[in-house]
Amino acid sequence: MQKKDEGRDQEIKNGEIFYRYSGRTQTIMFAELNQIIESRLDTANKQWISLMSKIARSGPSNVAILDTEKGVIEKNDDQLLLIDEELIKKIKFIKEGHFEEKRGSVALKLVGDVQSVNSFEVTKTIQKRLTDQYPLSWSEVVEGVKKQVSGAKLSLINQIIRDNDLKNNTQYSDYNFRTKIQEEVYKKSGKLPGSVASIYNENVVRFIVNVIKK
Repeated sequence: MQKKDEGRDQEIKNGEIFYRYSGRTQTIMFAELNQIIESRLDTANKQWISLMSKIARSGPSNVAILDTEKGVIEKNDDQLLLIDEELIKKIKFIKEGHFEEKRGSVALKLVGDVQSVNSFEVTKTIQKRLTDQYPLSWSEVVEGVKKQVSGAKLSLINQIIRDNDLKNNTQYSDYNFRTKIQEEVYKKSGKLPGSVASIYNENVVRFIVNVIKK
């Protein structure tokens, strides 16, 4: 939207809305403006319907609201949990009964008393399957590299993977353990069972291609 008159002879007027049509830009017509407005209203209505449906399933007495702008979790006027503005950006939900300690990870300490307020509805996060994060096999990595670098040799591809320890870098690869026992044995002994294959993502293809081209 134009905020002030501009252009030669002030032909671009304050308040005009410009829209990109096929091959040209001009002031927006009613049909396109109405479509934009209706689309935004429809999106907002769907969000409200979704929220009200969740409240209806859980019951109003069991639902609390997390306001990320104010830094408040609110159940009613008497039950408020205030969160520091900087802290709210770092909030992470963990599954009850599970805690993973990692060196250098952010740790949040709760000081004071906590009073129960019945129950809260917490949005669940679903972790992706390993094969969704690393969808490529070794042969598919080779195929992807050869599509971009004609004549790339298998020995060179394997050498790049080995020299840069890409199999042990989760940015590029991970081990596809068949059982939990295999994974636990590897963590304790450092020895990888022969039946366990590495799986990769597109990052490893880009990395290998860049190394070969350089």
